Amino acid sequence: MEKGCFIGFILSMVGNYSYYYDAESGIMYKSYFGEITVEDIESSWEAAIEQNLIPEHTKKYIIDYRKAILKVKSTEHSAISDFYKKYPSTFKDARIAVISDSPRNTVIAILVHEKDEGFQSFPFDDLKEALEWISG
Repeated sequence: MEKGCFIGFILSMVGNYSYYYDAESGIMYKSYFGEITVEDIESSWEAAIEQNLIPEHTKKYIIDYRKAILKVKSTEHSAISDFYKKYPSTFKDARIAVISDSPRNTVIAILVHEKDEGFQSFPFDDLKEALEWISG
């Protein structure tokens, strides 16, 4: 390994979410914990963008909701998709794998997937499948 080259590092853990970037794979991991609202999703991404926590040219994201309870109404799903569209420098042409083991959280991820425009998202129930899709 070259000097100064990182395989991965923790970027941030604040409140009910954490970030982890794996430099070797170029994947940004984001995990949520506890109850999460659309506002939490938006504000956590905005904080990461404003603080330059997402390395430039990152186009692979794995969002893990397995330890979260999405307090998102089915009618609010378009707000998540609209948010990704609002930040094309971060999410344009990105692949966003969403991991959930809750039927309700998976339904929200499916509804967001149906609104994909300029990015691709897809729900998964385990990390292995998400990694295969995001790297393919």
